[in-house]
Amino acid sequence: MARKLPSEIRVRLADARSHYRALVFALGRSSVDDYAQALKTREAEALTQHAYPLERPFEILDNYVVELARAGLELAGKDSTGTASAVLTRLHAEGVISEAPASSTRRRQSSSRSCPASSGTTARGCACSASAS
Repeated sequence: MARKLPSEIRVRLADARSHYRALVFALGRSSVDDYAQALKTREAEALTQHAYPLERPFEILDNYVVELARAGLELAGKDSTGTASAVLTRLHAEGVISEAPASSTRRRQSSSRSCPASSGTTARGCACSASAS
């Protein structure tokens, strides 16, 4: 018989929807060029208009993925300790997720900055890196 999800997981899943919508909305209001320019100039107005509205929901969703992964491992009676990369690698080893999410998290953790405007690639690997250097 299937168990009901714990309330912490249900709340995170429900919250994720609104943060995802906020990210989609922000992506529609700012271009990759605007984002890159804001990072390059570091001007407060540009950052508040083009960088922070993208980065905050992206960071929240990124954190939720790891929180949900940890909660899932705990529910399964598995070790849920360690870095985000370790947790997602464990989920991959258990056959729950593909290699892509675990690899993506490792790349983001090794980068100094993630670029939400370019679907999660690191700033070094996106158009923003040339402008941000």
